[in-house]
Amino acid sequence: MVNEFIKAGYEDYNSIFLSWQLIDKCQYNCTYCSSVNYNLNTFSKKNYNVWKPFIKMLCSKRLGIPFSIELLGGEPTIHPNIYDIVNTLSESENCSQIDMITNLAKPLSFYKKFDSENIKNKLVIITSYHPEYHNNSFLEKIIKLL
Repeated sequence: MVNEFIKAGYEDYNSIFLSWQLIDKCQYNCTYCSSVNYNLNTFSKKNYNVWKPFIKMLCSKRLGIPFSIELLGGEPTIHPNIYDIVNTLSESENCSQIDMITNLAKPLSFYKKFDSENIKNKLVIITSYHPEYHNNSFLEKIIKLL
């Protein structure tokens, strides 16, 4: 006999927070990486579009659950569809905030693509500093992105 779902969480809490390990690749190979067991570098072309049904379900008006989400990896900016993923999430009424945790290794022009009014109202770019790969470019990008 299957038990019936009764309830979960707090009665007065009406939003969920999701952490999404979007990709298992990273440009870096840090000796202190907390995701080292996850970064298997198995992401391939066959995985490019698996995000679409997940986001479709998550953003469904029928589901109607408000959520915030953090995009993780590996390095989420390596995903070939990262702009489309962020844009689709930002268009959803259900989505209140998108945190993208990034090592900021891509050129400044890459991050500027996320500067549209639609996206920047929901996207928070959270930078992850990696001392093994330190260069002045990291700080320069942060200053220019402010």
